[in-house]
Amino acid sequence: MAAALEQAQPTGLPAGTSLVCTGEQAIGFRWVKGRWKSTDFVPNRYLIEKRAAGQARTTACRDISHGAVSDAGRRTAVLYGCYIIRRDGDAEEGAEQVCLERWKSIGSRWVLDEVACDNFRFLPDGWFHRTSLHGELSTGPPNNEKDPLSVSVGHCRLR
Repeated sequence: MAAALEQAQPTGLPAGTSLVCTGEQAIGFRWVKGRWKSTDFVPNRYLIEKRAAGQARTTACRDISHGAVSDAGRRTAVLYGCYIIRRDGDAEEGAEQVCLERWKSIGSRWVLDEVACDNFRFLPDGWFHRTSLHGELSTGPPNNEKDPLSVSVGHCRLR
């Protein structure tokens, strides 16, 4: 335990880290004639890039805290990072978002436990989970239309 407390804090994934995440399964619901109907979706492929705070376009990403916040009792640390996640094939680059990197101490080294973004959680060279949810809860939405709800799973790898 003392070694974990004395070791240097994790610095996070390096800026410029680039991943491709390939969906394997996607399920959810579509709004059809005033009711939710379960359905399968075509899984997507996503491109993820970690941005340096100095290259960020948004204030939220430029103002990220750069130090790790650790919990010695749990042997964990968290850092914030600026990420762009976009669907492969989309013309636009994608929006920047602040994501949380969770690290855990194993022996004398830090290991990434997950990167948690708004609706996307992943590990480089590991699983990802993506959700698509919204707050449209009315019984009679305008034009009787609602966006679909879905959950996707798949694997990521470094590019």
